[in-house]
Amino acid sequence: MREVMKPYIGLVIGMALVLGAGGCGGDSSAGHNPISGEVRLDGQPLERGSILFVPIEGTKGQAAGGVIENGRYQIGSDAGPAVGAYRVEIRGVRKTGKRVQKPLAPPGELTDEEAEAVAARFNSASRETVDVKAGENTANFQVHSK
Repeated sequence: MREVMKPYIGLVIGMALVLGAGGCGGDSSAGHNPISGEVRLDGQPLERGSILFVPIEGTKGQAAGGVIENGRYQIGSDAGPAVGAYRVEIRGVRKTGKRVQKPLAPPGELTDEEAEAVAARFNSASRETVDVKAGENTANFQVHSK
């Protein structure tokens, strides 16, 4: 009997740890919440960038961020923000049309130069905010290059 139970002991211990840490159907306000949405730059989907949710004073939890591709972002419940108010920073890159020396490459190896595409008022100087609720969240943003 003891030999039959060995494979299940790890499973039982693992389930106990998960249920103890996250609860059974527990309140996601204590942890991470998924958030997704659309980001448009000057009316068009932002091709490539990043989004960061920075907790505003009084919000417990850490900053959460993700990648924007083809105007969409999605941060899962494993890394999403906790319940509360967040300042939103959006960054994007665009090609300048210039070729520059590729970093850490042999001299003469060039790459396309890229520059910040999103105006500072949407990233380093952002006043955009969002309230994250328990469970699924959707937040769409319209940003500008100037």
